[in-house]
Amino acid sequence: MSPLRQADPIDAVPAARMQLARLVPEHRPRVTRAHRRLRARFGGAWIADSADVRLLYESDDRPVAYFPLADVRFDLLEFRQRLTNHPQLGLTTWYAVSVNGRTVESAAWYHVEPPADVAEFADLVALSWAVMEGCYEDELRRSAAS
Repeated sequence: MSPLRQADPIDAVPAARMQLARLVPEHRPRVTRAHRRLRARFGGAWIADSADVRLLYESDDRPVAYFPLADVRFDLLEFRQRLTNHPQLGLTTWYAVSVNGRTVESAAWYHVEPPADVAEFADLVALSWAVMEGCYEDELRRSAAS
């Protein structure tokens, strides 16, 4: 198991968004599967744990990990009325993480209705690695048949 780093959403850094637009005016996000088990921890609790994570590359920076809804502890996330609009992924809702009396805003986000060309983001949630206390990746075990 090793610690993991990821980029926060490009919307969070306006200067980076403007620089990216100048450098890559027709940039489209690139998505791959992680092919590793990824986990995120906050306040002593596992917030997400999945072997089916998608990695979104919006620039040459670190990717953003997106977890399937079923692999995220929504009982530890609090919906906020904050909405933003991602240039390629559409309307985005934001969540705070709250564990053992400790709450941090903008800890997770979800794209409500991604456009058809990025429909794979439906039912996926991203977590801010900067907010999490620990983010880990593990090799996937191969079956004896492989």
